[in-house]
Formats: sequence, structure tokens, C-alpha cells
Amino acid sequence: MNFHSYTSGPVVGGVSQASYLNNQALARSRAGDHAGAEVLHKQALEIKINSTGPNSIQAALSYNALGETQLKLGKFDEAEESLSRAVEIRENGGPGAAFDAAVSKENLAQVYEAKGLWEQARQIRTKVPNQMVCSNYNTADWRSRHKKYCKAIDDQ
Repeated sequence: MNFHSYTSGPVVGGVSQASYLNNQALARSRAGDHAGAEVLHKQALEIKINSTGPNSIQAALSYNALGETQLKLGKFDEAEESLSRAVEIRENGGPGAAFDAAVSKENLAQVYEAKGLWEQARQIRTKVPNQMVCSNYNTADWRSRHKKYCKAIDDQ
């Protein structure tokens, strides 16, 4: 049986502070203030790197959120860098991180499409065929309307 060790102090405080900043960034992004959200995501990322390390799953979460925001701002090179880092960390995060890695890869594919790099978008999406997400996963009606049309790739 595995038990996780929970600590108090700077690590937990740092992660809590960073999570608060990420939530504030999400609220700003939803309100259309993507520039403000980017600033908060960068602050959260710095805290997470200092608290949990540059290769932590917590840092990967912030890299992904930062990359999504940079994509919305049209900062494609910065988004590519942030999302590539998220993919790298999440791909090495073990089997439990497979879905999160697929989400980051889909986000990175959207950056490639925005840059006109269609082949790179296809390659990142199909790198691990059984670990893909639909590009519509983040829409309001995905579960009720679109999910039934998403099918696994069948390698024949």
C-alpha cells in the first residue's frame, strides 16, 4: 500500500499561493483579460518551480495554463515553449499523467495549426494514438453533444 507524505510549511504554502494565483488567472481569462491572466500564470509558475521543482506535475499544470493563455493572446512562440515544457514533464509523469499529457499535446497542436505547421500538429496529436483528446474537449457542450462523435483511432 502506498502512502503519500504531506508536509506543511513553505512547499504547501507555496503551492497554495500558486493555486490561488492560477484560479485568479482563470477568472481573468474567463472575463477576457488574457494579458492579466498571463501575468498571474507566470507568477504561479515561478512559485511552483521554487516550491516543487522545475519538473514537477504542479509546474506542468502552470506551463499548460500559461501556454493556453499565450495561445489566446496570439503569442505563438511563447505558447509553443510553454506547452512543449508541459508535454515533456507530463509525458514523464507516469501512467496517471497520460490524459494530462494528451491535453497538453492537443494544445500544442493548436499552436502549430495557428503557425501553419500542419504536419507538426498532426504528428504531435498522433504520437501516441491511444492517448489523444478531441480538440473540442474544452467546449461547453462537449459532453452533451460532441462526445458521442469522438471515436478512438482504430489501427487496421
